[in-house]
Amino acid sequence: MVKFFRYSLTGASLVLLTACDQASVSRVYGSIPLVTLATKSDESPEKPISALELSVFIKDAHPAIDLDAGFAKVMLQALDQDPVVTASRNQVAASKANLRFTESGLDTKFSATVLGGIEDVTDETAGVAAILTANRLLYDGGLSVAKIDADKAYLKSTQQAYLAVRGERAVRLANAWIELERYQSLQGLINSRVAVLDPLLVQLEGLAGAGLGDVSQVASAQRVVSSILVAQMNVSESHEQAKIAFINGFGQLPERSRYDASWLTSRVPELAAKKLAENSPGLLAKYWAYRAAEASVVATKAQDEFNIGFQVKLQRPFGGSDANSDESIGLALTKNIYRRDQLKSQVERAEETARSKAAEVYAAYREGEFVISSAREMIKSLDKAISLAQINAKNSHKEIEYLRKQLIIGGSTLESILSAEARLYEAESKEIGLIAERQKAEVTILGLTGYFDRALSKEL
Repeated sequence: MVKFFRYSLTGASLVLLTACDQASVSRVYGSIPLVTLATKSDESPEKPISALELSVFIKDAHPAIDLDAGFAKVMLQALDQDPVVTASRNQVAASKANLRFTESGLDTKFSATVLGGIEDVTDETAGVAAILTANRLLYDGGLSVAKIDADKAYLKSTQQAYLAVRGERAVRLANAWIELERYQSLQGLINSRVAVLDPLLVQLEGLAGAGLGDVSQVASAQRVVSSILVAQMNVSESHEQAKIAFINGFGQLPERSRYDASWLTSRVPELAAKKLAENSPGLLAKYWAYRAAEASVVATKAQDEFNIGFQVKLQRPFGGSDANSDESIGLALTKNIYRRDQLKSQVERAEETARSKAAEVYAAYREGEFVISSAREMIKSLDKAISLAQINAKNSHKEIEYLRKQLIIGGSTLESILSAEARLYEAESKEIGLIAERQKAEVTILGLTGYFDRALSKEL
């Protein structure tokens, strides 16, 4: 009867421990709702991980993007295939798995051991004994809860860091596209100017050779043309660099697709720089990393507390074993008595880490507010500069028309027309460059605040 009572009590304890699932723990300790990010690993079945050869990475290094899919789709494809974005997305998945592992520490743990062999050589006694144990943590001074809080905060940090990385890479890709179109436009512009200047220079040299022109005018015109040719060479070199940067991000050069800046301009947020900086993914990533560090301080200090656990053990011998049956139920209390300077140094390290993370939050906010404010001021200045460049180009066009008419009646010279053509190129090229810089300033604001990725997704 006593054995039956002991067995019944042991079995009931095991059932009760099993019933205390994670849901009950969540009700006791509370929970924080987490943002779920869809990743490829969530959608695909689990597959064994095997090492890849280096040749595989080299072969698949460049993205495969349909550049005729439209600006928004092209940008999103490039972002999804960007290795830096992929690494950040995988970090989010790893953080989720780590949180699940930490939360499982509050669950009931079961272990089974089977012992078999010769128990006594002299008596020739052999047999098998089975041992089943179960234990559940009841109190650890808040260590487990602090670890869970730290992992939850770190998960939020990685999620915001992922959004920040997407914004940064979107800016990089957009800038590559802007630079490509900038130098494509400059290449076409300077080639057209050279096509206009060459016949004029040949005509001027012919007049000078016939003794009808001023040699000094020819020399002056040649200097103008030389400066244009130098600019043409610089533009050509920059154009090749822009091609390389574009191919690095998109895999190939576009044939018909264009950088669509019109709708992006309308997506630039008009909120105060302070408000935009407060809600930027980069700042939030730093903030939640700080919160994780503070929770780690609490967890480290909690290591000095005692632990209380509920344990159940059931041991039964089989097959002629001389081992004794054993059933035990009870509470186990553990505490580290002496750890020398180990715990103190860990606490100091955790506290200094938290201070470091706090400093990073200050720095991220100040940097974000500065970048947003600077970009906005740059846009205002560039708008004025673009207007002036357009006026200068318009005036240069009128000047050239007037000088050409005056040339017929001898009121102007070929050298003056060449100089006016050079001024026209300077004004038009400056306008192209200023427009590109304005687009890059808009992209900087969109990327830093997280609006770029949202704008691309809404455009689909």
